[in-house]
Amino acid sequence: MTVRSTVDFKKARRALRNATPEALDAAGRVVLDASNRLIPTDTGEMEKTGDVRVTGDTAAVFYTHPGAARQHERLDYHHDDGQAKFLEQASARTRAEQLAALAGEIRKELR
Repeated sequence: MTVRSTVDFKKARRALRNATPEALDAAGRVVLDASNRLIPTDTGEMEKTGDVRVTGDTAAVFYTHPGAARQHERLDYHHDDGQAKFLEQASARTRAEQLAALAGEIRKELR
């Protein structure tokens, strides 16, 4: 039995190029959602300032709250809810989900 398969690499490259912004945004949203579950929730204001920005082939997940960087880095702060390193931990813990989000957006473009 012979099985033949062809792959249209031009179509694949085009799909990857077209899907990149949405794929990166989807992966960034996975990190942001996970980070929001870990963020200190004293007032709830910091969570509202989280966002994802895609530029070229890079996604940035960030918070614009004035105290976000300090809360993230200070391991000596006490948090009744949430933790330090909330963004870093979210990124590390969601690698598989980020890849699934990327793949899902690329798959949509291939259809």
